[in-house]
Amino acid sequence: MTLQALAIRPCHCAMMLRVVLVCAVLAACAHGAKKHIIPVIDIGDEYMKVAAVNPRGGDYLLFDIALNEQSERKTSVVVGFEQDGEMRVGEDGVALKVRAPTRCLHGFMELLGAEFSGSVVQQFLVENPQFGDVLVPTARGTVAFKVPGVNDELPVEVLIAYLVRSVVSKFSVGDILLGSDSVSEIALIVPEHFDEVQAGLLKQAAELAGVRVSALVPQLAAAIIDYAVGGQNSGAGAKQTVIGYGMGGLHSAAAAFQIERAGAKNKKKATVVALGPAISERVGAAMFTSAVAGLARASFAAPLDGQFKALAKLTRAAKEAKEQLSSSPQARIQIEALHAGKTLDASITLTRYEEAIDAIATKGVSPVSALLSQDRLTVDDVTVCELFGGGVRVPRVARALQQTLPKLTLGRHINGDEAAVFGAAYLVATRAKLSGLQTELQYVPGPQDSRQQLASPAQPLEKATIEAYKALMAQIDAQEEQRQLAAAADEDL
Repeated sequence: MTLQALAIRPCHCAMMLRVVLVCAVLAACAHGAKKHIIPVIDIGDEYMKVAAVNPRGGDYLLFDIALNEQSERKTSVVVGFEQDGEMRVGEDGVALKVRAPTRCLHGFMELLGAEFSGSVVQQFLVENPQFGDVLVPTARGTVAFKVPGVNDELPVEVLIAYLVRSVVSKFSVGDILLGSDSVSEIALIVPEHFDEVQAGLLKQAAELAGVRVSALVPQLAAAIIDYAVGGQNSGAGAKQTVIGYGMGGLHSAAAAFQIERAGAKNKKKATVVALGPAISERVGAAMFTSAVAGLARASFAAPLDGQFKALAKLTRAAKEAKEQLSSSPQARIQIEALHAGKTLDASITLTRYEEAIDAIATKGVSPVSALLSQDRLTVDDVTVCELFGGGVRVPRVARALQQTLPKLTLGRHINGDEAAVFGAAYLVATRAKLSGLQTELQYVPGPQDSRQQLASPAQPLEKATIEAYKALMAQIDAQEEQRQLAAAADEDL
């Protein structure tokens, strides 16, 4: 069988026309034709999103977000362990944040490649004191977790590998379960704060899961590609200079792009040129959650230092209150018997909240100011600032951006949570020369950005280290299999 022509099935919503996933229908093997799916994975500070193709028969293909086992579009970046050592990845492990804080690993993406004695690890421990006795150095001087009840030390690379494995073994698109029969390679989004070495480590970590990484795409570039080929942007047929600004859980970033569109109907063309490297800052939405928690904690009668379960409950409630304050003038946090038999009951007004986060929000938009301070770009050159990520939904962040860019429109033409996987998927589909794409895309990366090159950066992990990590995963898998067999035997009794 030859490569079939692909077509995007018409849908009721203009947004769906932009939902492009990567797929190729490969030649038939001896046992019949198989569909070859390339998931595009965006692992963020707090959540990961995955795009995957949804075959619907014949020559028609509908592209959509891959869903986790809970049928949700985004998944918590969590690897947790029960007391008996059973591993729980993603949403399965979220409950452990409160029930067993030292056995619920999260926030570890920024630790990839970090020196154990460096400032990144020190800041991580300030924000996550429950891991003070859990973090240990690897033989390479980087970071691993020694989880209570788990015999092995778990390097960050291995944790990432298990996240990727959960995608290719447990996620689904439509009625199709992703798995070894359909997935042999993936594409990855590279966070803007990652350098060349971290990009290489991300690739190597993902490949520990037994898949090949066929593409690395910078996050903001991917989101702007989605903006360029989507149906909700403005200025079709014109040349634009666009600032892409994103704020995630722990980081914010900005980068400039030039977009040119041409053609009409089924012969559209979009060219996206990165004008230089992104500028990032370690400020994100998690800091706003911490600010809410701090306001609530100030009204509590008992000290919470070292009370990790209580602090986890408070953080969970503070996150919900932060989301309320994005649309309401007041939020209430009430947690019965939080600690020492005492109940926390705090009302937080929008005014108090915005006073508490004022400096954080201002610092969070500093990448935009830094971008405009460079010689090659002025605010008069820019058409629109397109927003990306969950943090931009905080009104104080939007106002800080508007103060920085008083003459510009703040664009919300893309799905801020999913634009990166949509855009990266479109780019990979274009490079694979798949037919059926509505817009011919040309992407020109920034001259100083080598993070998306698969041969460079040089592979940071040596072969012996990779083999050791694979052996560690095999050992963990064997223990998990024994645990499942024992549990099945108990059920039979």
